[in-house]
Amino acid sequence: MPRTSFVGRASEVRRVVELLGVTRILTLVGPGGIGKSRLALEATGVVPAERAIADIGSLDRGARVGVRVAELYGVGEPEDGSPIAYAVAGALRGEALLVLDGCEHVVEDVASFADALLDRAPGLRILATSQRPLGLAGEVTWAVPPMTEEDATALFAARAAAADPERSFGDTEAAAVADLCRGLDGLPLAIELAAARTRSLTVGEIAAGLVRRFELLGNGVQTGDSRHATLRASLDWSYELLSDRLRVILQRLSLFVSGFDAASAAAVAEESTLEDLAALVERSLVAFDPHAPSGWYRLSDTARAYALDRLEASGDAEEARAGFVRYFRDLVEHGVPLLDGPEQAVWMNRLFADQDNITAALAWSRAAGDDDSLARIAGAMGTFWLESSQWSECRVWLETALDAPAL
Repeated sequence: MPRTSFVGRASEVRRVVELLGVTRILTLVGPGGIGKSRLALEATGVVPAERAIADIGSLDRGARVGVRVAELYGVGEPEDGSPIAYAVAGALRGEALLVLDGCEHVVEDVASFADALLDRAPGLRILATSQRPLGLAGEVTWAVPPMTEEDATALFAARAAAADPERSFGDTEAAAVADLCRGLDGLPLAIELAAARTRSLTVGEIAAGLVRRFELLGNGVQTGDSRHATLRASLDWSYELLSDRLRVILQRLSLFVSGFDAASAAAVAEESTLEDLAALVERSLVAFDPHAPSGWYRLSDTARAYALDRLEASGDAEEARAGFVRYFRDLVEHGVPLLDGPEQAVWMNRLFADQDNITAALAWSRAAGDDDSLARIAGAMGTFWLESSQWSECRVWLETALDAPAL
């Protein structure tokens, strides 16, 4: 039994229950700390079926998923050498619901076992939690969303009250708590860890400390699951499951402040392909906006901060930032002149979408002493800033470029 109350997420619970009514295999996907396991536990508690929960996340790689599930049903290894899934299926009677929690590190084994089990047990439904889909025929995947602002602030208040029963938040702090929860990407794990810090810090101090969020939220709750003890541990778990290539790509994608499209990613992140981006989206480390005209990707603030830390530790940060600056220098020098022509609307939209990235390129140029790129980017962007009535932005960066020592 959980030791803490389940706060909010009523609509999410209903959605999971609805989906379990229309599929035999449902996988809740999302990044570490989004609350997949707790949501699965709450949702299955109201489903009218015999429930069994298998902790797959604690299995070492190479361990057999079927053996862990068989233990739940008191089933031993078949003596005739038949698949263990057949023996488990033989132990099931009537409507049954099996929860496979934390499958991302053994996805292939889970998929193989679940496939055989579903074929042999017609009354069985499976609910899996994973950072990536299982890839089974008939599988429905549902991405667990961040907490709504209302639920996030309620969770923060509840956990802060547990940390200090005398602590309460008045109307003057409500907006600050909401801002803090947004800064934590609506991640329940991060919100709970932040709430525990209210024993010694104000909400404003916690929010200011998010620039070093992994240190600030580093004192985790002591549980049997080290993957979720701290915010960094949760990201470490996800990162270690990536190939070396995807790790490098993720590091370089962290340079984008306001998101990116596939072409930008390919230019900045080791010639990444659509398949690479799809793999990172599938693993819940990069988000994809299907409604954007050209397909737009982004990292959450938490994932981006983590990947930036990894980039700095790799020793490649300076080279990566230089490539980022060159890309946006070339982009604005090509695109801004086209504002005076038939492609004006296209390039205005593009420059607006990339404006935070371009500002980052300007800042890094200044910090690196790359006065040529600073002047070229600021000079090209002058037209855009004036046409979009960004007088202050235009003045600040043009004056910065003119004041550069080499000019």
